[in-house]
Amino acid sequence: MNYFKVIGVDAASDCVNGRKVEVSFFILISSLLMFGTVFSPFLLEVVGFENYYDLKRFIVCFLVCTLAGFFLLSKVEVVAICYKAKLFIFFALTAFLLSFMKSEHKYWSLVELSNYIVFFFIFLFSSSLFKCCEKERVLHGFVLSLMFFSFAFFVKYWLFLLFTVFDGRDFGIQDIVNGFFNVRFYNQIQVVMLPLLFVALTSEWFKRVKVVAFILISMHWAVLLQTEARGALLSVIFSFFPLLYISKISTEKRSLLTSFLWSILAGVFLWLVFIVSVKYFFVGGSGVDFGGGASGRLEIWLYILSVIKDNFWFGFGPMAYAWAEIKPLYNAHPHNLLFQIFYEYGFFGLCVIFSSILLFFIPWAFDERDERGGIDLFFVKHSIISALCYSMFSGVFVMPFSQLCFVLVMALYVCYSDNSRPSHFQFVRYRFLSFFILFVSVLLIISSYQDVGLKGDHVPRIWIRGLIAQ
Repeated sequence: MNYFKVIGVDAASDCVNGRKVEVSFFILISSLLMFGTVFSPFLLEVVGFENYYDLKRFIVCFLVCTLAGFFLLSKVEVVAICYKAKLFIFFALTAFLLSFMKSEHKYWSLVELSNYIVFFFIFLFSSSLFKCCEKERVLHGFVLSLMFFSFAFFVKYWLFLLFTVFDGRDFGIQDIVNGFFNVRFYNQIQVVMLPLLFVALTSEWFKRVKVVAFILISMHWAVLLQTEARGALLSVIFSFFPLLYISKISTEKRSLLTSFLWSILAGVFLWLVFIVSVKYFFVGGSGVDFGGGASGRLEIWLYILSVIKDNFWFGFGPMAYAWAEIKPLYNAHPHNLLFQIFYEYGFFGLCVIFSSILLFFIPWAFDERDERGGIDLFFVKHSIISALCYSMFSGVFVMPFSQLCFVLVMALYVCYSDNSRPSHFQFVRYRFLSFFILFVSVLLIISSYQDVGLKGDHVPRIWIRGLIAQ
């Protein structure tokens, strides 16, 4: 299955300074992840933004501008898109335009489109850079970046836990996860990162740091338990088993299953010893409560089903849930990708999504390249499917860094596609037009920061103050 093709790149040796490009890119990604999370309190003071959420959106804009500048000045060609992908883009834009006609706030609908354009270009640029290099090195660099980020984050996490215990203070799910406006924003990144970290347990290239990788993975499980992230836990665990069952990597299935289960047990052990026991014996905490309710999600979904009949076919407009009337939990997004698309883009938009599943994801799940890509490709797939599953319970495709991580993993998957090249298409013909569209999109997003049309409530969408006045 080859949905994206490369122009001007035959192999890693054909790319000028491919290794330097690869190293520079992963240093850039690691730095932005660190500045947007671990060092975000320091960066907030320097740049003067109000909160972590808005800072991450600016970091995404900075990343796409940096990549655009590189491609303008370099000879690296951008991936060309195959017929099926072009067809999907055409119908997605059609759904947007039809929904746009129904929108009460067309400016904010254009801001939403601009955000989609920014991430589309990040995907194109990342795919092209990955194609310039050997796919194993790309994956290893990606996993190393995630390991470095995880290590730095957990150092800060355990220090916060230690200081909290020394002060004799009880702590909840939000208190020791620092660098995020809401702990769920970190859980959304975890469902993308965690499956990829298993590459370090199965690849010989990581044999010297396998113990470190196992500890990091176990800590991720412990944090998911500590933050009571039910949806994230279910998404990562229950997406693993069906994918393993249909996978064609028959010789490694037993070892994969063993590594996966042992990491969960180690994570549960860390959680029981360092979270539950410490909380109970040293700070007099009230224990653990995972709850059993839907946290208001069911009311939101029923509300969408009750009002969508007024604009059933084309929805209420892109980003329209940000100004929806009499919605339950006014400070929450729909917490479900399909319901969000249904409300904002109507039945037509929902059909486009389901068509993309039929065209891309179902054949992709049974891709014959499993046998050639091996377990590395398996974990890339697991990361994507985990994020898609979690998008049914959370805002994976709303929050800036979770959007970014998902797009980068999708680009990583494209790295494993065939290196065929079409002879009829040259991206350079459209280079400056494309970058002009990107430049306008970035300016539109930045210009909407602290717009007078935004209410003061914390309702995350493009910005943390995402509730739009009627």
